[in-house]
Amino acid sequence: MIRNGIYHGTGMAVMMQVAGLAYADPDGVSPIVPELTNIQVFRLMASQTYSLSLYPYTPDYHYWSGDLNGLYYVNESQLLNLTLTGGSIPFTPKYMDQYMAGLMGNVEGYEIDPSKVDSQVLYVGLGGGFGDYGSWWYENEAGKTNSRVTSMKWNDQGHASLLIDYNSPELWALIYNWMKDS
Repeated sequence: MIRNGIYHGTGMAVMMQVAGLAYADPDGVSPIVPELTNIQVFRLMASQTYSLSLYPYTPDYHYWSGDLNGLYYVNESQLLNLTLTGGSIPFTPKYMDQYMAGLMGNVEGYEIDPSKVDSQVLYVGLGGGFGDYGSWWYENEAGKTNSRVTSMKWNDQGHASLLIDYNSPELWALIYNWMKDS
């Protein structure tokens, strides 16, 4: 696809479409997964993102914590509105999923050489599959050649939880303190 001049994927555009359906007709039957309502598909995409990805970053990757009955820690209406009004970028870089999964060592040919991670690093392992999994990579792989790796695991929330979750100010305070002390 890149040889044909296509440099972006449409994964986020699909997310925006799902959010649009969930916003306009939350209880309507989903054209994407007919066994679920539109809002349930939005919740599935947000809380079990790995199940919809060909190359999930990690085995339990998800943006927000929740289930088909609702999302936790976040105002669902605010999240729908944010997704529809620019919080999601319709076209993400082509093969971004493979590169991100490669960072975690999941996709052959896309691995990142940890010895090249030489700057000071704060790894914040939210839930979303990156908690212990990502922390291990930075501590044990990048940490082999970089003594300036700090790892912080925080709650079992989703990958994007630091954006608008009710308790995200707590996490930002921890990040601020690390920056101030570094």
